[in-house]
Order: sequence, then structure tokens, then C-alpha cells
Amino acid sequence: MQQYERIAELNDRELNDLRNEIYRITSGHFQVWGLGGVMNQKADPYFHGSHIVALMAVFPDLNLNPLGFQLDWSNEERGVESVRYVLSKKIQHIMERYERIAQLNDRELNDLRNEIYEITQGHLYMWGLSGAMNQKVAPYFYGSYINVLIAVFPDLNLNSLGFQLDWSSEEKGIESVRYVLSKEVPHILQQYERIAELSDREIHDLRNVIYGIKQAHIMVWKLVGAVSRQSAPYFQGSYINVFISVFSHLRLGLTLQGFRDYRKATFERKYGWKTLESGTWSVREAIRNNRPDIISRYENLGQLKEDEIKRLKRDIYGITQGHFYIWGIGAAMNRKIAPYFYGSYINVLMAVFPDLNLNPLGFQLDWSSEEKGIESVRYVLFREVSHLMQQYERLEQLNDREIHDLRNEIYRITKGDFNLWGLGAAMNKKLAPYFYGSYINALIALFPDLNLNALGFQLDWSSEEKGIESVKYVLSKEVPHSMQQYERIAQLNDRELNDLRNEIYRITSGHFQVWGLSGAMTEKVAPYFHGSYMNVLKE
Repeated sequence: MQQYERIAELNDRELNDLRNEIYRITSGHFQVWGLGGVMNQKADPYFHGSHIVALMAVFPDLNLNPLGFQLDWSNEERGVESVRYVLSKKIQHIMERYERIAQLNDRELNDLRNEIYEITQGHLYMWGLSGAMNQKVAPYFYGSYINVLIAVFPDLNLNSLGFQLDWSSEEKGIESVRYVLSKEVPHILQQYERIAELSDREIHDLRNVIYGIKQAHIMVWKLVGAVSRQSAPYFQGSYINVFISVFSHLRLGLTLQGFRDYRKATFERKYGWKTLESGTWSVREAIRNNRPDIISRYENLGQLKEDEIKRLKRDIYGITQGHFYIWGIGAAMNRKIAPYFYGSYINVLMAVFPDLNLNPLGFQLDWSSEEKGIESVRYVLFREVSHLMQQYERLEQLNDREIHDLRNEIYRITKGDFNLWGLGAAMNKKLAPYFYGSYINALIALFPDLNLNALGFQLDWSSEEKGIESVKYVLSKEVPHSMQQYERIAQLNDRELNDLRNEIYRITSGHFQVWGLSGAMTEKVAPYFHGSYMNVLKE
């Protein structure tokens, strides 16, 4: 309330934080605070029995959105609006670009589609949108996160295969491969689609281009499912069978022997590796031949804007070991042939693009030691939650309230976030034994100066001792005065003791629900409390 009274002085961040605090108020809070009458339509008809209506009336200058309190799945229109509301909070940059879609050029549209294609079912669950994939709750989305996103972004003509390839049948498998080829080698597919119009020479050239596709392309193009006998048995585990099936027109006449013969006839060693200079030149030329856009942008680095430099870095980080084999420069990773690159394609690319200050972690995270592991987590968090990392870097300048807010933001990071951000290895005891399989340990190690408490991430009901510790932790946040008094109980007089007892007696099961302590009253979770909040408080 004090923040709201000084609303004119708040900056955008503080306004956003205030809204979020109000959005977290539930009907349970109203009951605990003695405001249950608000939700009684007979007693207070003007609030229509809704705590949400009441809060919007109390805070009119905040432009609160009812969806901030509770998403609405009552019909498809409201469902789409609910998803849009959440995405505007979670992926604001994507939503803002979509709103100005008419101003985007082809490249920007393609980038926007690709960013949306990277959204997974896991993201929607993590963002609190599980209702959208529940057929009982939102039947109009048919239980599919893909249908949800296609409905939310209708003007982008999204293709369901952009989210997930389909190997359920040979027909679907061929369609999936064609979809990928339309992105990776559109010129090949375009030529094939007009095969009836091609001359004999053009047919010959097209056949050779297809024969030039290698096993490594399957990896780079993320078509591994096509050569898996489990997911696509009809291709019999052979990348050659994949392309013979996809390009099956009789005029081409592709054969297994044709792939083998072409490979033998076209093998040539055309790059030099005698010195670091010749090796670097060879790689640069190979990239120029296959990704001229990358070399062109790098050669004009001084004219690029900040976001263009970020995009260039992202494109280079996207180059893999597989690309090196496809481009005929696999020798760069051979220690005998090019010892100066130490067998690492990452070292190669950093040598080719020295002015970009590339970070090896952009190519591959490093879990070889605790120090490297912490650095890997830091690198990813700077990419995913940069505002939080920036706040931590200026910790000494933050006031108590800002430090408190920063801790709470970190406490809201979950195991699911780590998986979505590509940090699953941090929770793998074999890869990162120093984190003991826990994302919580990783975060505590990353933010040593915040004195984080593991219970801030997740309460622990594994034993009575841990359970009591969990309850005490929550009470120290919710009723700090009572806990402080209890800690100095030996110094209290009779009057103070009586007041303290009365404060504790006023705590109800409703408080436990609102404070996130329902686990303490669940016998399966905390059997030692026998399902009673009173037993908890007695302990």
C-alpha cells in the first residue's frame, strides 16, 4: 500500500514489481485477512463475488489485467488471449516484434518464426500454461502446444513441422525431410519441384548436387530421426535411402551406387594446413564458399549495429563440428595435420574471427571443474536472465529492498528453467559432481554474496527436523516479528509471552495454505505432523 501511495515516483521496474505482488494475492489471502465477505455477492454485490474485481477497484491506477490473477480458458478467444498475456511477460521481445509484423522484412520474419519454433511444450508448462494443453480445460487446442502457438501467431503461417518433425509414417517422414530441406537447401527443392521442365543438363546437375549430400548433413540439419530405425524404420537407417525416397522421380534415377561413385569421383584435398596462417585461410575460404554471409558481415564488422553483431556471433556459435566435415575441412581438427588448433573446431573459429571476442562457452559449456561449471552457468544466465545478472554485478549499490527482490527472483528459478536453458548437465552428477546433482547448489555457488538459503528454492519435508526448519524459514518471512520474539524468549516478560502466544494462536490452516506450507499438513509429505497445522506450530 505504501508503494501504491507513491505510485507517481515509481519507475517502470518498480511498477511492474508492484503489479506482480498484487497479482499474487489470492482469495485465500482475503479469507485469512478477514475479507471473505468481499466474495459474498449478497454481502458485497458490487464486487460480484470476486477478489479480483475488488483488487482492481482498490488499485485503479495500475491498469491491472484480470489475467494477471487467473488465466481464462472459457472459450478459444479467451484462451488465446490468456496465452498472449503470459507470453508478453515471458518473451516480451518476441511479442513486440509480432505486433509490428507489417514492418518486418523477410529476414526478420524468418528469424521471428525460428524463435517461435524453438518454444517447446516444456516452456509452456514452465510459464504456467499447462491449462492450454489440457483437453478438458481448453478443448479447442486439442492438447497440443503446437496448436496453441499457431493460434496465437496466425499471421506467421507457422508449420507444425517447424516445432516437431513427424516420423509416424513414411509419407510423414518424407514430408518432414522436405520441410527441413526447404530451409537448409531451398534451391535443391525448388529445382526438384520443377523437374518436368528441366533440361538433361539441369537434371544431371541436380542429380550430382543430391549425390553430394553427406551423412554429416543429417546431423547438421537435425534429421537424426530419419536415420533411426526406431523412429523411421522405412528408411532402414540409411541416409542414402532417405534421399532416394525424397527425390524419387524417375528422371533423376538416384541409386545407392550413384552416391558411392560420386563420392569417390569428387574426393579432393584442396586446402593447405602446413602453418597456422594457411590453416586459418583454408577454414575462412571454406566458410566463404558455404556461408558467404558470415564472412561478408565479419569483413564489415565496423559498420554493424550491436544487434547485428549479436546475430553474427549467434550464427558463428551455430557452426558445429559437423559443418567442418560437410565443408571438407575436417582436417582442421586433426592434431597431426593441424596441431596448432589442438583438435578443436572451437579454437579454429576463434582464430578465424579474432575481432569478435568469441567465448568458447558459446559453442560448448564446460563442466571439467567447479570453476568452469560456475562460469558455464553464469554464461547461460547472462543470456537468459541478463537483468538479474546485471543486478548482481552491482550488488554493492543495491538497497535492502532491491537485494530482497533480487533474492526472490533467483529463488523463483526452477529445475525446469535449467533444463529449458540447456543447463541439464549442471544437474548430472557424473558431468558436474561438485553441484551434487542439484540446480540449487549451482545457484548458491553462482551467487555467493547473497547468502541464499536452499529452502528459498524448495522446502524440505524429508525428515521432521528438516520439516520444522522449513516451517521456521517460511515464518521468518511471513511473521518475522513473532519469530524474532521467539528467538529471544528467555528475555520476554509475562506480558510479552502472552502476546506472543496470542499471535501464534491466530495463525490458521488458511495461513499455511497462503504461505505455501500446505505440505506440512499433508500426511504423505510430512507424516510426522499428522496432517495438522497445530501440531506443526507446537513443534
